[in-house]
Amino acid sequence: AHHPAMLFFLDNHLSCRPATQEEIDAIEKRGRNAPKRVDALRQRGLNENYGRELLELHTLGVDNYYTQDDVIEVAKCLTGWTITPKRAAKQLDREALSFLFVRDFHSAGDKRVLGTIVRENKEDPEAEGRQVIKLLANHKGTAHFLSWKLCRWFVNDQPDEKMVERVAKVFIDSKGDLPSVYMAIFEDPEFFNQANYQSKYKRPFEFVISALRATGAEIGDPLIIHKQLVEMNEAIYRCADPTGYYDQAEAWQDPGAMSLRWKFAYDLARGSFRTVQLPSSFYDELPIDEPEKWIDILAARLLCTPLTDQTSAALDKLVERKQGDTTSRRLRGELGPLLVAGILGSPEFQKQ
Repeated sequence: AHHPAMLFFLDNHLSCRPATQEEIDAIEKRGRNAPKRVDALRQRGLNENYGRELLELHTLGVDNYYTQDDVIEVAKCLTGWTITPKRAAKQLDREALSFLFVRDFHSAGDKRVLGTIVRENKEDPEAEGRQVIKLLANHKGTAHFLSWKLCRWFVNDQPDEKMVERVAKVFIDSKGDLPSVYMAIFEDPEFFNQANYQSKYKRPFEFVISALRATGAEIGDPLIIHKQLVEMNEAIYRCADPTGYYDQAEAWQDPGAMSLRWKFAYDLARGSFRTVQLPSSFYDELPIDEPEKWIDILAARLLCTPLTDQTSAALDKLVERKQGDTTSRRLRGELGPLLVAGILGSPEFQKQ
């Protein structure tokens, strides 16, 4: 909550109590630069972004338990939570862009958050924000929302509600101890339910990394890989939204997104990336005179589950066509990459 990136991205470094008329009057008496400073004072005020995202994304979930009034009150509790300016760091004997609490920015008076009175703390006003975070951390809504997100991440895009409730109970009983929460997920009967086996779909990052691992690709310049992730709309650490990248299948399954995966798989398999190559011996184990065996050999190497009949049939047709179109000398160089790309682009490989 103190991290400068959070405070900056969600504008809390700008959030502060409105200027009083006395402050404005005092500035107006100070000379020719007074109008600009007065305008700046009048524009100063409460910013709700951080308070809203704290409730909506990080604790309770969208529109759960809280109202707009709660958002405003949380924002008031967090006023003064800002960032050390570069120009003032040396004077304050602090690291530039580190967390800084400015007492003069803080909103005075009691606040009411989720029905709880947060008393004005004149000795340590920063503590009001910490009290709000503690209140949210121990709220049953936070336990349920975070348990649901973890079950969605580890088990299924639509996790079983009873499982979520069981995990949320552990969250509450352990006071948010995450290792205990993880074990509750991994030991839950739903975790081993056959319906949840490989129910999760790989995000672009997971797809690309798993393809590199499965093939044993040798990486010279990782920026080539990042360029592919940019094209697939999952640039590392570049998500524009505070929610982060989606981990549900529906966000990544449109035809355009799939075509980019197939292109990456084919370019990787045939060595189109100058500094990212498959090992030189990758295709050597394929018996040159028995291409009908290549599918089984490559599938065993690249997948942890059997090919479906549909995928096998599609790859069989590819082998038949290439056997008729290509000489034996060229077969390994052309058919091998096509089969690797077909397996990496198959529905089986898209599953976690």
